[in-house]
Amino acid sequence: TGCGPNSIGLEIVKGLLRGGAKLFVTTSNFDSERIRMFNEIYDRHGAKGSQLILLPFNQGSVQDINALVDYVFTEESDIDFIIPFAAISEVSRDIGSIDSRSELSHRVMLTNLLRLIGAVKTKKE
Repeated sequence: TGCGPNSIGLEIVKGLLRGGAKLFVTTSNFDSERIRMFNEIYDRHGAKGSQLILLPFNQGSVQDINALVDYVFTEESDIDFIIPFAAISEVSRDIGSIDSRSELSHRVMLTNLLRLIGAVKTKKE
């Protein structure tokens, strides 16, 4: 998750494609520009046997988490690694000013990451 332009996550995707990995990459911006970007990355970095599957995903949504995990395991695939890079900025907030944006940020970066890991664990059992 979190593979936007010029991100650390995107560099990891490039390296894994060069190594022949099958990747399920998620994006909250599933539009023609993002699809074109990932097509170009695959064309430049994809090696023999590599696959890149781009999926729309909102890590703040429990429904999206469950749908993502169901999709991956329905595709007769498995998950070896989860590399989470989704983030929502909390600049200028302190412990005394937790607001709805702070709650969303924590849900995306912590609570729902744990839900995602738990959903994968359940599928693997």
